[in-house]
Amino acid sequence: MFAWIKHKFRFRLPSLLYNGSKRMTELLNTLLEISRLEMGTFMPVYELVDLKGIIHDVLKILDLEIKEKKIKLKTNFGKNIPVVFFDKRLLSMILQNLFSNAIKYSPVGEEVLFRVYPNQKKITFQISDNGYGIPKKQQDKIFTRFFRADNVILKDTEGAGLGLYLVKMVVELMKGKIWFTSEENKGTDFFVSLPLIKKSKN
Repeated sequence: MFAWIKHKFRFRLPSLLYNGSKRMTELLNTLLEISRLEMGTFMPVYELVDLKGIIHDVLKILDLEIKEKKIKLKTNFGKNIPVVFFDKRLLSMILQNLFSNAIKYSPVGEEVLFRVYPNQKKITFQISDNGYGIPKKQQDKIFTRFFRADNVILKDTEGAGLGLYLVKMVVELMKGKIWFTSEENKGTDFFVSLPLIKKSKN
C-alpha cells in the first residue's frame, strides 16, 4: 500500500511543482503590475488593435483551463465592431482576468458568454457565467485587495484575491467603468465600459 502511494505521489510531483511554480509566478507578476499602477508609473500606450484578435489570444492562453473545466464558450461580437485604439496590454489584462474568473468560478461543463456593445463614444464588454456567484452581503468588497468571497473559499478554488483589484485599477486608468450583477449559486455578469480614444493625427 505504501509503495503504491509513493509511486502515485512520484507521478504527480512534477505536475504539482509546475502548478505551484506557475501560481507563484502569476502572483509575483500581478503584485508587480499593481505596484506600478499604484505608484503611477504605468502609462497606457495606445495603438490600433483588432479586438477579435485580442480575444483569440486571451482564450488561447486560457485554453488549458477551458478544456479542464469543459467550459462552453459563446461569443457575440454584434455588428460593426471597430478596430479600436487602446493599450493592447492593458485591454488583454482586463479580459484575461475576467475570463479566468468566469472559468474558475463555474462548475464543470457550464457556459461562459462574452458580448461586445460598441457605439461612437465607448465600447462595453460583458462576460457572464452561471457559476457560484457572489454573496450579496460581500458584493461591496469584491474590488478590494486580497478579498475572496466565502462561498468560493469553501469550494477550495485557487486565487489570491488580487485579480479584480487589478482590473478595477486598469479600467480606471483607461478612464472607464466596471460594474457587475450577481446572485449566489446563479452566476455573475461583469461589464466593462471603455471610452474610444481617437487616434492622433500627428
